[in-house]
Amino acid sequence: MRQAVIHIGSLKTGSTSVQDSFSRARAALAARGLHYASMARNHAFLSFSLRYADRFGFDDAQNKWSGATAQKALHRLNLAKAEAADFSDGTFMFSTESLFKSTPRRAAILKEMADEMFPGIPVKILAYIRHPVGYTISNGQERIKRTYATSADVEAEGYDGHLRRGIETFAKTFGRDALVLRSYDEAVAKLGAVEHDVLETLGVSDAAQALEIRRKNTSLSMNAVQVADALNRKLKAENVPLQRAQRTMKARLLRKLEGPKFALSAAALDRLREQSRADVDWFGEAFGLVLPEPKVTTREALAPEMLREKQATRRANAFANRVKAANERQARQPEEDDETADD
Repeated sequence: MRQAVIHIGSLKTGSTSVQDSFSRARAALAARGLHYASMARNHAFLSFSLRYADRFGFDDAQNKWSGATAQKALHRLNLAKAEAADFSDGTFMFSTESLFKSTPRRAAILKEMADEMFPGIPVKILAYIRHPVGYTISNGQERIKRTYATSADVEAEGYDGHLRRGIETFAKTFGRDALVLRSYDEAVAKLGAVEHDVLETLGVSDAAQALEIRRKNTSLSMNAVQVADALNRKLKAENVPLQRAQRTMKARLLRKLEGPKFALSAAALDRLREQSRADVDWFGEAFGLVLPEPKVTTREALAPEMLREKQATRRANAFANRVKAANERQARQPEEDDETADD
């Protein structure tokens, strides 16, 4: 039996670790019937292809898709089509969380692409969903690492409704029967790693022994977030750009700061629970998905362990100089392509 699986995340559910471990174990996985597409580790080229197909279509793409990013995406898409054409048995898998926020139009283009690549073969959409409280806290940390956002911004904005919207889009486009939804928190609690749950879900759990799991995108401590708050305000005020080199440097520096895990204030947590209750109920009613709320502490409870304001500001000023230096180095040696460098 042949099937194609497109793993779309969602965000902050171990997708990067899945991609890293599966790409390094391609041969062992293929021997057990799971073909992880070989043209990239993270198949974000699919998202870029949707962007350019949405703008220019597929006719004469070689000429119409202009620019290095577009041509790189097109090249990988053509490799994917050739690889899919040679696929004869088992499961063919793509993985990129960048697809989760696809618009309805781009999701429709993805379905057209998938139907063309895998004619007569069922295409499944695999997604892991975590409780909105855990998602918002984890996604908030990512925004703090990668942008000018502060913990105050994360608290003020709360849950963005992104999880339900993403699943509704794919359900309408591919059909509910094509969706395979898994509770991230239950999967990790049961098997210890989302990678193992992916293999079990795809019917190749015996391949787990072939994986070497290296944790990616580790969480920030509360102390790191305190420093990041001051750092991000300073970088924004001074108009320091946050391109790949700066984001990487900032994240590397912040991850070195130990301390208790990042937490929201009690008031923010209460608002977040209220904001997310309807979506948690919807996932249960529509898909039978149980989303257990994570056990989290409050920012107030961590106050005795947190840095003093002067300490955080002093660290932020030192880190700002390192981030600026990264900016100067990048100016001398620009990245080939900031958007797809992580592919």
